[in-house]
Amino acid sequence: MKLGLLTFHTAANYGAALQAYAFQKFLTDRGFDCEYINYVNASRAHEYSMSWHIWDSLRRGKVTSAAAYLAGSPFMTLRKWRFNRFYDQYLRKTEKVYHSSAEAAELNGVYDYFVVGSDQVWHPVINEGDDAYFLADVPDGVKRISYAPSFGVDEFDQKLEQKMAGWLARFDALSVREPQGAEIVKRHCGRDAAVVCDPTLLLKRADYEVIERAPRFGLPKKYIAVYTVCGHPWAESAAIGLGKKMGLPVVHLPGGQLARWYLPGKAKRVTALGPAEWLWFIHHAEYVVTNSFHGTVFSLVYHRPFTVALNGRASDARMLSLLDSIGLNDRVGYANRAVDGEIDWAEVDARKGCLTNVGEGYLKGAIE
Repeated sequence: MKLGLLTFHTAANYGAALQAYAFQKFLTDRGFDCEYINYVNASRAHEYSMSWHIWDSLRRGKVTSAAAYLAGSPFMTLRKWRFNRFYDQYLRKTEKVYHSSAEAAELNGVYDYFVVGSDQVWHPVINEGDDAYFLADVPDGVKRISYAPSFGVDEFDQKLEQKMAGWLARFDALSVREPQGAEIVKRHCGRDAAVVCDPTLLLKRADYEVIERAPRFGLPKKYIAVYTVCGHPWAESAAIGLGKKMGLPVVHLPGGQLARWYLPGKAKRVTALGPAEWLWFIHHAEYVVTNSFHGTVFSLVYHRPFTVALNGRASDARMLSLLDSIGLNDRVGYANRAVDGEIDWAEVDARKGCLTNVGEGYLKGAIE
């Protein structure tokens, strides 16, 4: 039995890399023959290309932005190299790279099951309505399974809604990552989708500890970690306030702002970490402040006290759903303040174990 997996598996994004690693390892450890379809979504092809961002900024007359991207290009080059090293070392994928669902149709006779997810592969802005992530060109008779994909939004273009209804209806087994996603599936095709955990929660802490890598530039012996995606108005200042109380320095890793890492600030900035170095960064922090779903996940995995800084967008549903399932709704910070208070890690692990069991049970039932 052979499984063809489809997700965002080449992005220079920590959550994308680690969920891809976790899902394939989980399946492989249970005896499944699986590989990632080396598919590159057209709308994401330039996402981590500094040359493209420089050109695009100049085309739109944004000279300052172009200069910022140019200044950040050495960091991005190093970061992408570390991500590619991680992907080459830990992911099994097709040798051929596919750029369209029609081109990838040649794989229809290769796999017994196609499995799509996790991450925000069903986000209409991120994938621009790409039907490949809905397995639209997979012929009848081949099993279609989704595992924990996320929509990331609540509203869709009317034409896309109509297409999605047909795509979703053809899945043999449907699951999503958040209850909001289950509501969307129900609304569009009338089906009940299972709510399962992100693949990163399927593995044990030890599975990540063995692939960690200490950053070469070194970190303070003790520090407060800040990990933000696309910026945040108060996450860093909240960490700095906590750092003064605890007598600890603050180390900030901004993600999602390709050329903004070098900007000075009151916190120490780190740059160009790969997924293995990022794991170390979270694991060895005394405290974590993050607006990231996977920043939250690995705070839980590594038993790091943390504050979640919400973004005020629909994507917050991912973190709120996770915190609710773990029983840690009180870790949401407000008004520039980090959250105090102890965490009952035994209770967290028990709840996390329940989530893992649900995910594993769903996969066993979906893959005959």
